[in-house]
Amino acid sequence: MVKSTHKRALDTAASQVLQSASSFLMTLGFAHFLLPEEFGILSGIWLVWMLVLSMNRSVFAEQLLAQGVGHRSKGYAEFSALWISSLLVVTVVVIVWMQAWSVLPGSVFVALFMAADSIRYWTMATGELRFFAVRTSLTALELVRFFLAAGFLWLSFRFPFVPGLAWTALLPGVVWLVPAMPGFRRLRYRHACTYLRRRGKFEAFMTTQFLTVTAVSQLLPMLALPGFGAAQFGGLRLTQSIVSPAALVGTAFQPALIALFAEKTARHQRVRLLLGAIASFSLFSGLIVAGGVLVVELTGHYWFPEGYRAAFDDLLLPSLVAIAFIVIGQPAGALLRVMRWGGLSLCGQAGGVAAGIILVLVVFGMEEASITQFAWALSGGQAVTVILTYTLIFLRLTRRSAAQLASRGASSGASARRSLVRSEEE
Repeated sequence: MVKSTHKRALDTAASQVLQSASSFLMTLGFAHFLLPEEFGILSGIWLVWMLVLSMNRSVFAEQLLAQGVGHRSKGYAEFSALWISSLLVVTVVVIVWMQAWSVLPGSVFVALFMAADSIRYWTMATGELRFFAVRTSLTALELVRFFLAAGFLWLSFRFPFVPGLAWTALLPGVVWLVPAMPGFRRLRYRHACTYLRRRGKFEAFMTTQFLTVTAVSQLLPMLALPGFGAAQFGGLRLTQSIVSPAALVGTAFQPALIALFAEKTARHQRVRLLLGAIASFSLFSGLIVAGGVLVVELTGHYWFPEGYRAAFDDLLLPSLVAIAFIVIGQPAGALLRVMRWGGLSLCGQAGGVAAGIILVLVVFGMEEASITQFAWALSGGQAVTVILTYTLIFLRLTRRSAAQLASRGASSGASARRSLVRSEEE
């Protein structure tokens, strides 16, 4: 049983690493296919979709791992299909209104990416995955998508600024739809409403968090669009996208952390696991910053798109620091989902967002504000979010431990008094 659990955890982590690598290749490919201004517009669309993806994972998908697939998860597939298709229709309407036809392939791709992510979490929870009726693993399917993404990047190198070829991005997007095809005819969309009605207080807290403070946090970089122009905003988002696979390598282990925190029911075991995870992820984040700078300096001139290099050199370090804090925060996210502490998560995120807004306003108040200073302000807000969330978690854990000790002391005192009374009566 333990061996099987470890095997599934490794398969999940390896598949998420490959998913991160594929996402990196696709982003780089679109940066080659599109002009800087067009890529800036696409980056804005992707930013909104990434907010929706994060919400879908935290509020719905990761609960499949924390609670298992059962009666409460009925209707998840129908809800996901309606949710994603509705957002895609809204996105297409916005693109038509803007007449930004060149970003349409990238917008459809990100919708398929989100659909694939929902299917991945369902298969992680059920442990059942078939590709054309052949039983397979998460890693094998992500490997197929990785090679298709590599082919897309090769096309962008060979034929840059040819928007029609950007439609080949749909091939990596549809890979994960194949395992879900047998279930399409069994979808009953009335089950989506049933699924939503069964959500509890935790989901309500997390949804509120994502629609308020997380939305502000995720969409805060879009202030660079009117403040510095589409080209510089595209450079910022390209830099963040290029370093983001490092964070996704860290998040690859979050499903395994959720399972571990769920297994460790004793409070002292969870505290020990949390401290060990923080130390490990902090060390890993330091390696991310050092390794990212080294790799880009040595190899960036071979693959980085023309016209972005100067901006990338200035934005690399603040983007890596933000990624490092995201990685450090992964153990906190896993524990919050298992303990269902939605209110605590909301408070930590709100404090970080407030700090980020203040720092951004300070930057815009400068006479000669730069996009680099703006990136450092975003990194500062991310750091405050992580530090505040861990502070609240440890306050909650220590307060509960103190309450338990007091309760045990009181019960022990009462037991001693009862023994004393019995001895006096005898």
